Amino acid sequence: MKLSLVIPCLNEEDNVSPLADKIQKAFPEDLDYEVIWVDDGSTDNTVKEMKKVSKKYKEHKCIALMRCVGQSTALMAGFDESKGEYIATMDGDIQNDPDEIPRMLKKLEDESLDMVVGWREKRWQGNPIRRIPSLIANFIIRKSFKRTSIHDTGCPVKVCKAHIMKNLRLYGELHRFLTFVIGDMGAKIGEVKIKHRKRQGGVSKYGLGRTFKVLIDIINVKFLTMRKTTPIQLLGGIALVLYLFSAIAFVWMVYIRVVYDIGMGNTPLPVIFTMFLLMGTMFLVIGLLAELIVRAYFEGSDQKSYMIREVVEK
Repeated sequence: MKLSLVIPCLNEEDNVSPLADKIQKAFPEDLDYEVIWVDDGSTDNTVKEMKKVSKKYKEHKCIALMRCVGQSTALMAGFDESKGEYIATMDGDIQNDPDEIPRMLKKLEDESLDMVVGWREKRWQGNPIRRIPSLIANFIIRKSFKRTSIHDTGCPVKVCKAHIMKNLRLYGELHRFLTFVIGDMGAKIGEVKIKHRKRQGGVSKYGLGRTFKVLIDIINVKFLTMRKTTPIQLLGGIALVLYLFSAIAFVWMVYIRVVYDIGMGNTPLPVIFTMFLLMGTMFLVIGLLAELIVRAYFEGSDQKSYMIREVVEK
């Protein structure tokens, strides 16, 4: 099979059937593909609509999760069920056209890329309340992940090689950083400008609080994507700096006691010395514990710290 399109949905009963019809019209007849609908614990008739389109079109099938687990986990469920050589993703809100996906797939193959993502160039045009938080979130993410240079960090429309997608383990809300996690592995990523329209049915799942969540998620992703730097190298380096500050405070404390005859208790230096010493020890211990966890993770699972683009045989 050439392509697997994974569409996670949460309470999108009004959009499932219209989107399925659009997909059938947009995808060429000679394209061998499948559409995997993933219901993320909807409380409306979304599953019922998914079953209808699965019976109507032979290329479609649906997966109904037992409860709402989040978009990242829902995507993983679709990836695990996919059979295509390439995996495409999009949201079930019909804010983007499915006819962009064949164009993105062609660009990926023609330019020998690993992934192609959409660029909603005119998103939030004329809507400053929604546009400003989106611009802030995009700016923070781009500055934090400079290795992957793309314009639209949150576009759900993507096409990627299946073996890359299947090697990822997403959870929580890491789907927002999917492109950057793949880019950190060394993937070649391209962009395609796509159309974006207002939601016609259902309710948006994104609020203004997303910008604040991005800050916490960035720290998480930066730690998870470390390849050359181990936890002890990062946290141990911080510990050494704190130990240095502690040593400076101790030397200065002794110096003023000997030279100026100022009692140690009359200055904040003993507190500063103790504080930096304890903080340095804390970071060092956490680094050692993190090192044990990372070692147990890689030795006790099939997770690899590298990604193969291709294997050339004689």
